[in-house]
Amino acid sequence: MMLQAEDFGIVGDGQTDNSPGLRALRDAIRAGVDRSWVVDFDPGHYCYTDNTWWKFGERDVTLRCNGARLECTSENNWARTFGLLSAASTPVLYAPDDVPFDPAQATLPTGYRFASADARAQSIALLDPVALATGEVVLLAGHIQQIREVDGVPEGWGWPPNYRVYEYAVVDSQDGNAVTLRHRLRNAYDDLWPDWLHQPLAPEQARLHGKPRLFLTHGDGWRQLRSLHIHDAVFAANRHKTHTPFGFTGRKFELIGCRTEGEVHTYMNHVEDFEARDCDFGRVEVDKINRRVSFDRCRFRGTLFSMGAGAEQLTLRDCDIMGDANGQGLNIAPRDVRFAGTVRVHGRTIFQNSPTVSVPGPTRLTGMIAGSNER
Repeated sequence: MMLQAEDFGIVGDGQTDNSPGLRALRDAIRAGVDRSWVVDFDPGHYCYTDNTWWKFGERDVTLRCNGARLECTSENNWARTFGLLSAASTPVLYAPDDVPFDPAQATLPTGYRFASADARAQSIALLDPVALATGEVVLLAGHIQQIREVDGVPEGWGWPPNYRVYEYAVVDSQDGNAVTLRHRLRNAYDDLWPDWLHQPLAPEQARLHGKPRLFLTHGDGWRQLRSLHIHDAVFAANRHKTHTPFGFTGRKFELIGCRTEGEVHTYMNHVEDFEARDCDFGRVEVDKINRRVSFDRCRFRGTLFSMGAGAEQLTLRDCDIMGDANGQGLNIAPRDVRFAGTVRVHGRTIFQNSPTVSVPGPTRLTGMIAGSNER
């Protein structure tokens, strides 16, 4: 099904707040019977303050931007350019300007605890009951690695929580609290890992994190978007801020021929699949607990291409990194780093402690390679 943005009163004059029109566009797609939608934008500069308009529901949506500039002009401190929900159970992560922000709607749930499990095991025993569907993708995680002491009391910090151990798994079957997985576990999980009180956005929203837990990735929060494909868009920095976060959280994203403009910090959190082709970014951070992230023929203008807790699999093919490529994270590294084609790193390349750093075929890396896995 094809739609024209202008049919919803959306104008690219660089001034008009297009939030009402973009919400109407979103609601039309969510109410439609088709699963796949294509939206055409005329060239222009489109502003908005409500970043919940991206939540198209269980739909595969392609935005053909034709070089249009998209700018979130919200002055709300919580507003982000991309307001998708981060593995939460509530429908709103960041509030539009005309809706009061509720920190209770921006917290990561504690998840469902499971018993200790050995690496290579193919089943887990839930300690907290939850119904799972065959074929459902779940996130298994534990062992908080960001701990600090406040008045002598250890607590977690950083949001979402940064786990030392995690992996995505596919449910094969469930019998009561026994869950059989499609593939064997890569990691071992220990119920003796400590829980830490973790402060998200407000003290009253603290949650316990640390012991092995299962998180739903297709629960209410993740159903805000099935997949989003964006072609030929310019993501402009918020004119009211010195720093514009541009975050991706959810199931599947594809960017083709896009670029950022100004002080835009692009990052990924809790993404199953992120793919960028022929794109031009400023600073990029593959932040926390992503499944697969790939960049093909991309340029990174920022001072740093960095990994936090990173991704299970990171692929860079024929990319140009103008600054450093830092993949050491916090006591953790990407599980599987693949360089292909010609990857030019003009600064240092550091992928410390990564168990798999593959540089196949004619790949050429320029710059200094540092860390325990030197290539």
